[in-house]
Amino acid sequence: MIDREARNQFIVLLKQFYTGKITNFAYEDAIPETEDDAVFAIHNNVIWPLYSDFKKQKIRKATQNTWLLREDIKRSILLLQSDEPYKFILSPSWLSKIFLRLKGETDRSSQYDTLYFPFCSYEHLQHTAKAKERLGTK
Repeated sequence: MIDREARNQFIVLLKQFYTGKITNFAYEDAIPETEDDAVFAIHNNVIWPLYSDFKKQKIRKATQNTWLLREDIKRSILLLQSDEPYKFILSPSWLSKIFLRLKGETDRSSQYDTLYFPFCSYEHLQHTAKAKERLGTK
């Protein structure tokens, strides 16, 4: 489910945290409550690993300036600005793999490339970027 209002709020929040304008505590307090998987996944996989839950802190300049994080943020914002659903599947734990097998399902996570997270592939990323260009949105 795409929650446009939550995505828009999260984009602002993401930018504020990434640029060091707010602390991790302010960031966490302002995360919108939503069922949109993109917000949840970007928080858990891009932002949460950047700070400790036990102390108040802002993102460091050295962390901000890493190419990998900058690209993760750009791709995350692109997905949040779009009406594309979140499709990426992280590799399930061993316990999840057992349940998948018992249900007769397979682990589809291996078909996704983490280099393009939160997109599931380069093609998915390009499709979304081109759609944004066609619409003329920023």
